[in-house]
Parts: sequence; C-alpha cells; structure tokens
Amino acid sequence: MHTICNCSQEVEDVVSSDGKMSPHHMLTTTIGDEIQLFNPSSKVIGVSLKDRGAILSAGHSADAAYWMDKHGDWISSSFYMDELPDWLIEHQNKNSAAQYLVGKVEI
Repeated sequence: MHTICNCSQEVEDVVSSDGKMSPHHMLTTTIGDEIQLFNPSSKVIGVSLKDRGAILSAGHSADAAYWMDKHGDWISSSFYMDELPDWLIEHQNKNSAAQYLVGKVEI
C-alpha cells in the first residue's frame, strides 16, 4: 500500500508511512464489512483522526477510509482508492487543520 494524499508523492510518500495501512492482516469482518454484506449498494466510509480508527470501522470492503497525517491533512491508502476525491482536496485547500484552532474556517 502507499499513501494517497494531496501532496507530492516523491517527497511525502518516500519518508512517510502514514498512509501505508490496510485491513489486509485483519482476520475478521468489521461493522463496515457486515453492512456491505447485508446491502451491497450501501456506502461505507471510515473517518478517524488515526488510521486504525478509520480502517477498523471501515473494514475490507469499504468504499473509502480517511484519516489525518502528522500535518493535519486528510489522507488514505491505496487499498481504498487511487486518489483523493476532488471535494476533499477542495475542502482541504480551503480549510487547513490549523484554521480550526484559531476559528477561521470557511463553511
């Protein structure tokens, strides 16, 4: 797996293991997997500040899983997608994590 982010892969991906996570070694299903098994047309997305929280809830068959890297930017893993969706990149470019700390967020 490799990191999927709104960054230059040459710089971030080589030195960072933030997005190199997946449920590959998980031996059981998760709530997200069970939702997909019950209704394959449902959308399952795991969101957390940490990779484990997003992956453990999303599971093996999720549509996406997002978590924050050490800089406060949303990232994912190539297990779930090839690139971040446009809406997430647009939101991230408009509102950095630091802006939430000082109350200057655009909605």
